[in-house]
Amino acid sequence: GISAQAARHDAASKALQLLLSLPVEDTCPARNTSCGDGSITPGSTDPESTTTELKSPISLVHEIALKRNFHVQFEVVSEKGQPHMRTFVTRCQVGDKFQTIGEGNGKKISKKRAAEKMLELLRTLPPATTVSTSGLVGSLSRMKRKSNPTKKKSRNLIKDTNTQTTTQVKEQKYEAESVEDMNPISRLIQIQQAKKE
Repeated sequence: GISAQAARHDAASKALQLLLSLPVEDTCPARNTSCGDGSITPGSTDPESTTTELKSPISLVHEIALKRNFHVQFEVVSEKGQPHMRTFVTRCQVGDKFQTIGEGNGKKISKKRAAEKMLELLRTLPPATTVSTSGLVGSLSRMKRKSNPTKKKSRNLIKDTNTQTTTQVKEQKYEAESVEDMNPISRLIQIQQAKKE
C-alpha cells in the first residue's frame, strides 16, 4: 500500500475475502440451533448473545434498569489497604430494593464486579411487560418534529411557469428515489399527511 494504514486495510480485506471463501463446517442440522454439547454453531447469529458479550456489565445494568424505570447508582463505599495495594468496595443500587457490593484492586474493577452481581440479581426477576408511555410519546414527538424535505414549497411572489415545472419534476424524481430508501413508518405517515391535504 501507499501508507502503513493502506497496507493494513489491504491485508485485512484480503484476509476477509479468504475467510469468506472458506467453507463453513456445519455439524448441526440448522444454522441457528445449538449442538448437543451446548455450543452454538459457527454460522449462528443470536443477536442477544452477541450484544451482551460485547457490552460491559455496567451498561447492561443501566439498560435493564431503564427498561424497568429504575434509577441506577454506583458509589465507592470504602478504600482499604496500603497506598500501593488499595482495595476498593463499590455499591451498586438499582431502584430502592436492589443493592450489591463489588470488591477489586481498582475503582473500575470493583464497579464492574458490583454490576456483574447486580446483573445476576436482575436476571432472576420476571421479564418486564409494561411499556412506559413517556418513551412512546417522546418517539412520536420526534417523528412529528422531523421536517419533510419533499414538501418544500417555493416562496417566490412572481411565478415563472418554466422554473416551476422544472422544480416540480426534480421533486418528483427525488420523491421516487427516496421512497425505496425511506423507513416504512415514515412512509406511512407521509401517505396519511398527503391524504389529509
